[in-house]
Order: sequence, then structure tokens, then C-alpha cells
Amino acid sequence: MKILVIDDDYSVIEPVILLLESENYSVTWARNGKEALNFINTEKFDWICTDIVMPEMDGIEFLNRIRETNQSIRFIAWSGATFIDMYLKIARLMGAVKVISKPFLPDDILNIIKEWDAQKQ
Repeated sequence: MKILVIDDDYSVIEPVILLLESENYSVTWARNGKEALNFINTEKFDWICTDIVMPEMDGIEFLNRIRETNQSIRFIAWSGATFIDMYLKIARLMGAVKVISKPFLPDDILNIIKEWDAQKQ
């Protein structure tokens, strides 16, 4: 299973990436939505895990662009920004499987993915 993780702070997301890789997921990391679009154009991902507030292209704009071509992609969104409730509500309305607040535990992301995939089998 391939997962695209998008967050501008690698030190925050590194434990999530390491945990997912230890569970044999193939993980690609992007620093913002603009960089993530480059990966989306060349690879197929089963999951997208994205921060909302990032430089160059935020998570909301990125998700809008993805939704233009792929309505079925599963994604998890998070944020630790000042207006967190508003950002996460927007992500939920866009179809997020789950929205969570920073800080979170790496296991939170892994459990969301495993539970969702188990329900869909």
C-alpha cells in the first residue's frame, strides 16, 4: 500500500513515516501541496495524509485539485493552526476519512488507516 504524507515540518511527521514504513507501507513525503502534486502526477497512492496549513500550497488547495480528478482517494487531514476547527471542518466537508489535531501520536495515523481498510474488506 502506498501512502503520500504531506507536512512542511519533517521533525513532526518523521515518527509517523517511520512507523508506517515499519508496517511495510510504502511512504512518500512531500513538504507542501505543490510538491505533492508532482508525486500525484507520476504515482498512484492508496492514502494521502496531509497537514492543512503549509507554505506554497496549503492542504485545502491541494485537496481541491486532487478532487478534480480523483473523487475516491482516501485522506486524513490534520492541523495545529490557530483556526484549527475551521480548517478541519473544511477538510471533513471535502471527504476526509478522519480529521485530527496536532499534536497526535504516530499510532493515531496507523490505526485510522488499518481500521478503515479493515472495514472496507
